[in-house]
Amino acid sequence: MRKTEIVDLENVRNSNAIEVEDQNEVNFVFLEHVVIDSLIFEDIYEKMVYIVLKRFANFNSKQGFPSVKRLAQLSICSENKVRSSLKKLEAKKLIKVTMRNNGITNLSNKYTVLKITEELKELNYKNVEEKEKQSTGGVLHHVKGGTSPREGGYFTT
Repeated sequence: MRKTEIVDLENVRNSNAIEVEDQNEVNFVFLEHVVIDSLIFEDIYEKMVYIVLKRFANFNSKQGFPSVKRLAQLSICSENKVRSSLKKLEAKKLIKVTMRNNGITNLSNKYTVLKITEELKELNYKNVEEKEKQSTGGVLHHVKGGTSPREGGYFTT
């Protein structure tokens, strides 16, 4: 377990920086930065369904078998919203849905979380840049990458 540091709350209130510490054990989900920063999702439900699918994915095979009902519970939305989100995610080639049955009845679908392609990343960054230009009157503040040097940096004008 990590040592917890005492933080001066007055300095935190006056600062733009926020530090987040996660003390959970090994049970975790890897999310690419493009998922968190993304404008490729139409709404929060689509993003949450994707994140919950990643939670169910086997670490090696990237496949999971949750029911639509379970996805709805964990995504905090309706089953219809989950179904529409799954269709959108599949159309964007973020997931692959394979219907399963045992010959008599349908079973839960198999979901494969696909690798995020470079083309999708580029589309996302283009969407981010366009949205930033619209909100700042044409001045672009944030370019590809994040706030650390290994991610490409954060630039202001």
